[in-house]
Amino acid sequence: MKNVLILIMMIWVTSCSIKNPSKEVATNSDTYETAYEKASTSKQSIDTIFMGLRFGMSEKQVSSYLRKMRHDGKIRTNDLGQYEYVFKTRNADISATLGANYFNGELYEFIINLDTYYINGVPLNTMSMDVISDGVKGLFIIKYLKEEKGFKKYNYNNGLGNSICYIKDNLAIDISPLGVIRYTNVPIERKKASSDNKKKSSAITETLSDL
Repeated sequence: MKNVLILIMMIWVTSCSIKNPSKEVATNSDTYETAYEKASTSKQSIDTIFMGLRFGMSEKQVSSYLRKMRHDGKIRTNDLGQYEYVFKTRNADISATLGANYFNGELYEFIINLDTYYINGVPLNTMSMDVISDGVKGLFIIKYLKEEKGFKKYNYNNGLGNSICYIKDNLAIDISPLGVIRYTNVPIERKKASSDNKKKSSAITETLSDL
């Protein structure tokens, strides 16, 4: 009888240990959502981001700044005329194209696309996106978890795979499994999303009135 009770207890403990991981995944996801929501209403404002760019700069100011960075040798232009930055990692130099998004004429999001070129599914630079992304993620771990105080790291699934995001005050730095890195001013991003939704609703209402 005693052995039977011990066996039952072992089965119960094993069952609990199987259930717990799913709870941890949900908790991590909820923590990210909560942190992002908190960032959207943050009164603390971080404005200086990648290479010294600042949220709130006009498109003209950003273009002028990037031209200066190219002149100083910090970035370069590729054959398509796009600005490129080169990440120096232990295993390889990883190039990335740069982009920006604006709201009301002001910079609120800066985008870095890690470059991998494929032909028939074969990467031309001989590295898969996983390897490329992991190399750059390592740099961000050093920067934002060891050097930059106050940033917290969150893991979540964006539907395309596991992403990581560093959040502090109004700033979110998101790294997707597709090799896209976004520096986002979260309160402004939410304002833009609200504005876009209102415009979309207005357009739908206008279409309905035409029917």
